Amino acid sequence: MPNKDKNIPKRRFKAFENADAWELRKVGEICSISTGKSNTQDRDEQGKFPFYVRSPIIEKSTKYLFDEEAVLTVGDGVGTGKVFHYVNGKYDLHQRVYRMFSFTHVNAKYFYYYFSKKFFDRVMAMTAKNSVDSVRLEMISDMEITFPQLEEQEKIVKVLSTLDQQITLHQRKLDKLKNVKQAYLSEMFPAEGERVPKRRFPGFTDAWELRKLKLLFIFKYGDGNNNPSNGGPYPVFGAGGVQGGYTEYNSENSIIIGHMGDAGCVSWGEGKHFVTYNGTITRPKEEVFTAKFGYYLLSKMNLRQYRGGSGLPFLTYDMLNDMDTIVPTNKSECDKISEFFSTLDQQITLHQRKLEKLKNLKKALLNELFV
Repeated sequence: MPNKDKNIPKRRFKAFENADAWELRKVGEICSISTGKSNTQDRDEQGKFPFYVRSPIIEKSTKYLFDEEAVLTVGDGVGTGKVFHYVNGKYDLHQRVYRMFSFTHVNAKYFYYYFSKKFFDRVMAMTAKNSVDSVRLEMISDMEITFPQLEEQEKIVKVLSTLDQQITLHQRKLDKLKNVKQAYLSEMFPAEGERVPKRRFPGFTDAWELRKLKLLFIFKYGDGNNNPSNGGPYPVFGAGGVQGGYTEYNSENSIIIGHMGDAGCVSWGEGKHFVTYNGTITRPKEEVFTAKFGYYLLSKMNLRQYRGGSGLPFLTYDMLNDMDTIVPTNKSECDKISEFFSTLDQQITLHQRKLEKLKNLKKALLNELFV
């Protein structure tokens, strides 16, 4: 833990190990604070200036209110205490978004990292509810901030900015792969009403055939109404994917379809895992196709559109049994498709792990580099 008495962080760069303790000031003493003047209806997709509103989404505007380096945070809405932006240039600003600008003693980017890490805890400490409806000016201006000399601030900013660049790069690669997968799913499975996919592997020309799911799959509900997670090694699947770990398993290499709750969500259970009653364990019948192909087939069907229930959505195996789908007549084509998408999924998983590792590293550094 940081030494609060001396205002010294847990991790410090070697060049600054013997430097002075960090200074403590209120935010209102190191920058100016105000809000914008624009309204949501001022957004214009044809505009060339970024328009910061009360959400993480950055809109466009044909005008700009400010040309400066600033840190922004929303003043109300669902993003209160959670949405932050660093801007350096011309931009438009909503009337309920705060801007911190004209910094003295503090690097603006340093303030962005510090403020975005600490501000949510501050506003939550100032409300009796589980959420914050709005931000008052004094919540920002009276907040205390610790900071070292500018040279050390710049070093911290450089490290975190480099990490952010890597995170952005891997996020773009991940998004691109996911988009590629969706595009191939649309082309390698027939469109609605069609029997032949748009894209095929060489050597396959036969039309696909219409079959009932009950002729292709065996459906079985999982076990137990409650999530049994106890930190065990086997992933626990409910309706919407992994929800913990358990010391027992009841399925292996299977498809899980959401039964109650996120009904119709299709997940893949790699290896041994446990499925609760909220999930339907799904396995292909022998000699039809592999479970992995079945997973891609069911994923493409958008099963959520078939669920029932006005309160808690459900999708029973009786409902599943009666559904129709289109499948190849040649098992070899199923295997080719499954192998292709499995390779894509492996690449997606690799980038997800790299991205998660970078995010965890940034989180650790934010905890250790600041007081």
